[in-house]
Amino acid sequence: MTSDLAAARRILLQEASAIGVSVVVGGILFGIAARDAGLTAPDAIVMSLLPCSGAAQFAALGHLRGGGSWMVIVGVTALLNARHVLYGVSLAPSLAGLRTRERAAMAHVLTDEAFALGAAHFARVGRTDRAGYWIAALVAVYVPWNVGTAIGAIAGGVVPDLSAIGIDAVFPATMAALAVAALRATRRAPADEASSSVPACAAVPA
Repeated sequence: MTSDLAAARRILLQEASAIGVSVVVGGILFGIAARDAGLTAPDAIVMSLLPCSGAAQFAALGHLRGGGSWMVIVGVTALLNARHVLYGVSLAPSLAGLRTRERAAMAHVLTDEAFALGAAHFARVGRTDRAGYWIAALVAVYVPWNVGTAIGAIAGGVVPDLSAIGIDAVFPATMAALAVAALRATRRAPADEASSSVPACAAVPA
């Protein structure tokens, strides 16, 4: 591994860690909200492990609390996550040299932050870096979000009245913040990709 690649990965790790701190807070709020909506702690944890989709998860909880049907919940969350198809299409040429199983795993942890950080990192190093993608996806979002969810889901079971501590007012604000972050990530990544050419299938061994 070259010194330039190592330096780029350190920058990526710092950026991902900074984002991860705020993501933990969002995960805690989601865990508490899930318990308030009637889900058990295991339900909330599995909901973050499998979809891991921030704003869509909050939206699903809102419909669950309102008695919405599963068809409506699936439709709303599908619309909210439709942008990830574009993220995948954008990254696919650079990841074409990887095995299908690994690309499927990468798709599972593809978030706004993972896409923005990964694309910016690829632009910095001038090639695809599979380890860099995993740093972006796991450190910035997946691990912090799931840790936060677990904490919130367990804590939510011992908080008798969420409205008494103002948590119910925090949920809309959190969803708004997630939406703003998504817009910023979507705008940033194309600009970073356009600033330099990233040759497809130029994966750097982890």
